[in-house]
Amino acid sequence: MKMATDVREALAVELSSLGATFSAHTADPGTTGASEVTGGSYARKTLTWTPGASDGDVMGSELEFDIPASTTVTHMSCWNGSTFLWSHPLDSPAPFTTAGKLRVPVTLR
Repeated sequence: MKMATDVREALAVELSSLGATFSAHTADPGTTGASEVTGGSYARKTLTWTPGASDGDVMGSELEFDIPASTTVTHMSCWNGSTFLWSHPLDSPAPFTTAGKLRVPVTLR
C-alpha cells in the first residue's frame, strides 16, 4: 500500500505509543501471545522508541534476550503490560542449540 511519508510517520508514532515491552516466541503467537519462550534467564524486554526525522520510521533500541538451549525463536511480540498488541515473524528462525543471546533491532515502518 502506498501512502505519504507524513501519514506513515503518524501511524508509526501512534503504534509506538501503545506499548514498548517485547517478548520472543517459538511459534506464531496468534492473537494472544502464545508460545512465549520460557526457561533459563529469559525475560521480556522494554525498549525506548525514538521518532526520527519524519521519514515514516520510528526507531527502537536493540533488544537482547537470554534464550535457553534447545530453543528456536520465530516471532517477536509487543505488549502493553499484560495486554498483547501485535506480533511479527523474524526474518528467519533463530535456533539455539546452547543458551545464548538473541539481538533484535526494532523499527516501525
